[in-house]
Amino acid sequence: MPPEIKPPTTAEIEEALKNFPASTEINQALKEFEVKSQAGYVEPVPEASKNLDLPFMVRLVMKLSGGAIKEQRTAEYVLLGVVVLNIIITILVIKFLL
Repeated sequence: MPPEIKPPTTAEIEEALKNFPASTEINQALKEFEVKSQAGYVEPVPEASKNLDLPFMVRLVMKLSGGAIKEQRTAEYVLLGVVVLNIIITILVIKFLL
């Protein structure tokens, strides 16, 4: 029968960690991480996640404009213009057909 394997105690783990030789690569990476975290390094937010809180139609107008419309307010005015234009065309069609 195989001998029973006991898990190491906390003291044994701590002793093994003290005797473990420190790697220079790990220490260098840790120092770089500390410098970045202390400097307040902020990763740039992708453009797609910035527009997630916008309504679907506004995002669609901004996307279809090919970059000409970059602000939400401008896209909303474009949508308002489309609605007004549709109402005018509808009134003219009804007037001439009836």
